[in-house]
Amino acid sequence: MTKPKKPASRRPKRKRSQARLTAKQERFAQLVASGYTQADAYRGAYDCGRMSGKTISECASRLAQDRKVTAMVRVLRQPEEKRAKKAVDRALDAHLLHLSRLRNKAEHTKSWDAAIRAEISIGVACGHYPKNVNIRGNFDHRHQVDSEPVSDTLQWLEEVGGADPESQAPKPLPH
Repeated sequence: MTKPKKPASRRPKRKRSQARLTAKQERFAQLVASGYTQADAYRGAYDCGRMSGKTISECASRLAQDRKVTAMVRVLRQPEEKRAKKAVDRALDAHLLHLSRLRNKAEHTKSWDAAIRAEISIGVACGHYPKNVNIRGNFDHRHQVDSEPVSDTLQWLEEVGGADPESQAPKPLPH
């Protein structure tokens, strides 16, 4: 007589690398993701009353190298990185708008040197001018130059620059 088979589990078995973190490991990951040092995060997650500083550092380092913990830290840091990127984008938008206003004022007063410097600063901020340029070979100076903007950013600057900057709310920069 054979034994009856056990019914198949409804949940697939997890591999070891997919196992969940313990509560203490998760707390450690949260503290590291929020900016604590590994040692301080270890102290916050574990009972370290009788441990030396060296032991705490070693255990924290070992725990930080765990694949599950590093994956959790990465996941926890993603929203913060997105917020930081948005803040940088907003600052760049404001910077470019201010430069375009300065350029327009300089053009209006026929201060061509200032207008050109503002335009170059816009190009640098948009990444159109590399820091180091190595040019080799022959140049053919008969190339046609297109009058269209080379990027959405320059198109945006032309749109914003053509209007009175004080009368309009700034448009968001295309990304």
